[in-house]
Amino acid sequence: MGELKFIDLFCGIGGFRIALESFGHHCEFSSDSDKDAQHTYSVNFNESPFGDITKIESSLIPAHQVLCGGFPCQPFSISGNQGGFHDARGTLLHEILRIADYHQPEVLFLENVRNYVSHAEGKTLGRTLTLLQNSGYDPFFKVLNASDFGIPQKRDRLYFVCFRKDLGVSNFQFPEPIRKDVAVEDVLLPPTDSLLEGLFIEREDLSLVNELPQYRESRPLRIGTEGKGGQGV
Repeated sequence: MGELKFIDLFCGIGGFRIALESFGHHCEFSSDSDKDAQHTYSVNFNESPFGDITKIESSLIPAHQVLCGGFPCQPFSISGNQGGFHDARGTLLHEILRIADYHQPEVLFLENVRNYVSHAEGKTLGRTLTLLQNSGYDPFFKVLNASDFGIPQKRDRLYFVCFRKDLGVSNFQFPEPIRKDVAVEDVLLPPTDSLLEGLFIEREDLSLVNELPQYRESRPLRIGTEGKGGQGV
């Protein structure tokens, strides 16, 4: 497979981009409205994402073969109000479909929280699949846990891989778990690292545990909570 051009919508700090660039693909465009995410993204990639995607015309976005989008999860998360598509943020899937309709990328690579599967008794997922199919894509989806793939974080997320119908992809297999001895200590930077300057966010609803294990353990460990406790860190 040669180099693919992709765009990075709701890009956060660049998870999709790190993954695709590691395989030699090229990011043509990125967008996120969160100022803190924009700052971290610029530190990671030496470029700042564009802002609110709802204010960017499809024609101004470069052509691409893959559209990546971790569209906002708050309307579907157990930590949010679970307003779903009734929440304004929940309608941002339509922004993805708007851009896909204009550019016709070969693949849509999307992500959301695990609760998306069961939200509104499955109606949200059903509606999403219908929207994707009506937009000309064959969607495949599965919940994957980051800790099963060499990442030191227990993070269940729902992934959609959607192929344009004319490609005729009738079967797609998600990767099988890869067990690795990896822990948080393998990826943490020392507090004095200059890359961390200006990246600390003070939150009143963030609390850390007082004592941490003294030995390396290959299992999920909660080191703190944020918000109402549904999010672990």
